[in-house]
Amino acid sequence: MAGSKTEPKIRGYKNKITTLEEEVNHLEEQIMQKDIVIEKLLKVEIKYESILGHARSIMEDLQVKKINKRGRGRGKVIDFPYKDLLESTLKFITGNDENPSIKRKLKPDEKQEGKRVRRKQESERVEQQPLHHLPDKGQLRSLEGNDLYDMMCPADKLRVEKLWSSKWREDVALMVRENLRGLDNPVLMIVCAVLEDPLFKEYLDIEVVHFYILRRKLGTLNDRQHNGDHKYLNCAYIDPFAWETVIKEYPDKEILVNKFIEKTTDNLDRLLIPMNNLGKHWTLLVFDYNTEEWNYYNSLSSNARKCIEDANKMASTVTEELNKKRLALGEKRIANIDVKPIKCPQQGSHPDCLMYTYYFMKRCSKINKEIEMNEEKLRNICHNMRQKVVEKMLETAEHGDV
Repeated sequence: MAGSKTEPKIRGYKNKITTLEEEVNHLEEQIMQKDIVIEKLLKVEIKYESILGHARSIMEDLQVKKINKRGRGRGKVIDFPYKDLLESTLKFITGNDENPSIKRKLKPDEKQEGKRVRRKQESERVEQQPLHHLPDKGQLRSLEGNDLYDMMCPADKLRVEKLWSSKWREDVALMVRENLRGLDNPVLMIVCAVLEDPLFKEYLDIEVVHFYILRRKLGTLNDRQHNGDHKYLNCAYIDPFAWETVIKEYPDKEILVNKFIEKTTDNLDRLLIPMNNLGKHWTLLVFDYNTEEWNYYNSLSSNARKCIEDANKMASTVTEELNKKRLALGEKRIANIDVKPIKCPQQGSHPDCLMYTYYFMKRCSKINKEIEMNEEKLRNICHNMRQKVVEKMLETAEHGDV
């Protein structure tokens, strides 16, 4: 009798347990879905912070100082033509009208005062040192008398003329899939203004660096597909924006440095890291896997001390990630993180630091290739590299292949 009375209770308890287990399973599924959503939101946040930080840094850099010719020491800041575009982009990204980097609407009396100041500045410009002519926001600069354009072959001249006659500065010149930064949709987009800079010996945009690295990677890939002697070493290239994520502690460091090192193959010869020091000077940091040494190439010795400090910080950050990977594989740690400055020719007063960095990249990625030590010869090589970079970008714009 006692057994018959307890059986319904046992069945009731079992039913409750089953119901609770189903509820637990359902809750676990909901938690898993929420975790997936949170992970996606974090990725979006990382990209958002990176874009926002990059846009703000560009806005800070895109100002040109004009110093009074009489040397009174009072600099006047003239807004770069792209500033309005970048400010509206920031406003669109943040969705915040009160963002401190966005100009507020001026009152009528403030507008009159602003016009008065601008007229005064305009009248004073005659006495100031002339700057390189800046075109309006839409028009590409005239190629008349441009020595790099004049050196091109007829086919490349035709490509330039076709682009110049049909595009504006902010129009997209080329788009290619690049897969350098581990992004979900790795598309490299270059506008005409970026392509225009090499022809006019301007400082170059970071997207030009991405384009050149992509060409280096594809050159190595094609070389490795052939049997016999190889021209290129097996190299990896860290994103040129990685250094900025390290120094400014952006969230993208997790992707551009940590995850990048984690995913690198085990048969590399060298790791090449282009660095933008002080926001205006490009240098190259190289790790040699065979000798476990850090080498540093800088074409401007006037800022050598600060650049070496930056290079040591970057080397320390990357070495830490390399050692984490080696520890997981049971391999010996890298003990040496002292950066060795390599003696190399200097660029002089020309804004060719990125061209020198390209040259160092090319030499460091090739087998048994020494750096040209004659300053005059190397200056001519780097000068001509501007023309070649433009030619390759024009070919890509026409055919779609890098």
